[in-house]
Amino acid sequence: MTGTNERIHTLDKRWAHIPAILPHGGWSQTRPPVAAGMPLLHAKIPARQHAALPDDPALPQRRHNGRHAGMAQPGMAEDQAAFQHILESMDLGLLVVGVNGRVKMCNGRALTMLDLPADLMERRATLEALLRHERAHNGHGDTPPWLLLQPGAPATFPLTYELTRPGGMILEVRSVRLSDGGTVHTLMDVTERKRSEESAAYRANHDALTGLTNRAHFRACLDDAIAGNTETGRPFAVLYLDLDRFKDVNDTHGHATGDRVLQTAAARMLGTVREGDIVARIGGDEFCIIARNVACLETARTLADRLLHNIGQPCAVNDQRVRVGLSIGIALFPQHGTGADGLLQNADAALYAAKQSGRNGWTMCDPGAA
Repeated sequence: MTGTNERIHTLDKRWAHIPAILPHGGWSQTRPPVAAGMPLLHAKIPARQHAALPDDPALPQRRHNGRHAGMAQPGMAEDQAAFQHILESMDLGLLVVGVNGRVKMCNGRALTMLDLPADLMERRATLEALLRHERAHNGHGDTPPWLLLQPGAPATFPLTYELTRPGGMILEVRSVRLSDGGTVHTLMDVTERKRSEESAAYRANHDALTGLTNRAHFRACLDDAIAGNTETGRPFAVLYLDLDRFKDVNDTHGHATGDRVLQTAAARMLGTVREGDIVARIGGDEFCIIARNVACLETARTLADRLLHNIGQPCAVNDQRVRVGLSIGIALFPQHGTGADGLLQNADAALYAAKQSGRNGWTMCDPGAA
């Protein structure tokens, strides 16, 4: 009898088109073998016909005579076992739906990813039954789009989309139409990849020490605010802030204490502004704020006074009470500039004026200098 490795090699030729159906890649070599006696395919494949691929022209057409009619052909059991082993060794979920809307094949990986009970799959459930199960047990997650497609419904294939499961797993799903009108769906767990991408994007846009928006991202936010004003007409203010006497904190108490003061000041700024406002650390002890819907001096003054009060409160660090002040320069859009560079320059000039006036206060941009 031909060995298992030779049977799989034979299958590689017979099922050469499978990688096209499974676009995410080949077979995983890292998944453990299936335990003896465990059903490998939850939708069983008849001995003489692979239900998932009924129109495969590469399948050999074995002839039967009266003497062998109804008897399993040599090698078919090994073919089936080897193919099932491949399916269960895949790191991808695989689910095949027939043109009649019933599930024809579902491997164990797909069961786990979609939280589907094995007994439901063994009954070759319909899409309607799967949708009922999904809504009953996972109503707070995303519903797979293919569950909403009735057999024969018009759709553009292949479909590729992301699916977030209730437990937080993120799947990348690719759905392909088969020649007989059915569909095959492959599922890849991309949770770690997405988290890595989100983490990298966060680090690129945020200050490592305070968690605030960084200088580069702040500039992009300011550009967006200016562009948005053109569409909505909503004014805003740019506040340039600098901590007073912060160098003395570093010199007297050390940089570790200085970092804690910066973190505390950042948290207090976030707690002072309104939802939707942007707070950024520009560098060192300098910060910038985009305060939305600030159209006049009175509104800007109210915000500046609250910032002065909150930042000026003592900061407890290692059983020490450290206090810093705050100087603020304010520029209004569009009164004091219609471009990002002009607004920042005018707010910075107003900040310099505030420091020259004795610190721990705020100054509005001089309209004549705009």
